Amino acid sequence: MATYAADDVSLYRLPVTESLLEDIGLDVETVCADQSIENLRRYPVLTEGGWFLVIVNQNTLEEIHRCQWRLLGPIELLSHGLDPC
Repeated sequence: MATYAADDVSLYRLPVTESLLEDIGLDVETVCADQSIENLRRYPVLTEGGWFLVIVNQNTLEEIHRCQWRLLGPIELLSHGLDPC
């Protein structure tokens, strides 16, 4: 049985900007009323319903926003960029 060190696993939690919140239809004043925008991060998660991109407050772990992502999440097939004949 193979074992893996924690160094082999990485997850990119991207910072959230005011323009991103406005683009997805969230009011910056409401979302950041009792928290700082620096505490918010955006990253993919896999659930029973498939892959989602979520915005989560890293201090409270409160989910601020969730939207459906690609079918295979971070995996992109080589055939994805091909033009159909």
